[in-house]
Amino acid sequence: MNVTGPRERATFTLSPATRRKLDLFVAKSERSRFVEEAVEQALDIEARRKAVEAIRDFPRVANPAGDSTDVLREMRSDRDAYLGARQRGSGQ
Repeated sequence: MNVTGPRERATFTLSPATRRKLDLFVAKSERSRFVEEAVEQALDIEARRKAVEAIRDFPRVANPAGDSTDVLREMRSDRDAYLGARQRGSGQ
């Protein structure tokens, strides 16, 4: 991800072990970019996790026509019958 545009300074703390790893593996000139990309990635993961949680928590609604498999099977059967009748009507 290449983020451009205005920047804002942020102050946060890291554990000494995390700071040592950051210093060891990421050049000083690349740390802001690295941290920004890592935060963006973590935020995307958290947003997906919350979306999945919201979907799973969504109340289920009983379908009087049956479960989705039954409904799809019936729709396909109806469509097949319609196309068969249409084909027979056109003389093919």
